[in-house]
Formats: sequence, structure tokens, C-alpha cells
Amino acid sequence: MRLRANVKRVTGETSHFIGGVDDKGRFQATPADVPSWVEIEESDAGWMLLRFDAQGDAITDTWHESLADAKEQAKFEYEIEEDDWEPVS
Repeated sequence: MRLRANVKRVTGETSHFIGGVDDKGRFQATPADVPSWVEIEESDAGWMLLRFDAQGDAITDTWHESLADAKEQAKFEYEIEEDDWEPVS
């Protein structure tokens, strides 16, 4: 199962970062772009909340134990309500 919803508003309650190791072996992190939409996808071990930019590139993701938990996180971060979710075919 996969669901999709457009981001209504970024609440600012959380921050996401993209990180990696530079050529000197130091960890570097930069703020992730603001997503245009999010998707929730079922995995073998739970549910993934995936964030996408306007070009359709995946930005970040977070793991959640249940579908309800993933939806609650999307509501907390982006004010996405239950009626905003649509199935992805």
C-alpha cells in the first residue's frame, strides 16, 4: 500500500538533514529541502514516510511502526489531515 498527500504547510516543528562524510573523513550535514508532497509506503518492518521535492526527487524518509504513526507525523510536520491522503497506483 502506498498513499500520497501534498504538503499544506511546514510547521517548523522538526528539521531534516542530509549528511555524509567529506573527503577528510568528517561528517557534514546540510538542511534538507522543503518537500512538495509526502508518501507513506508499507515496508517489511513498518511504514516509511517519504518526502519529495517539486521535481519528484526523494529528499528524506523516516520509519514508523504503524500507518497511524506515519500519518500522525505527517500531520505534525505538514498539517496533513486524514482526508488529504490518496492512494498511489
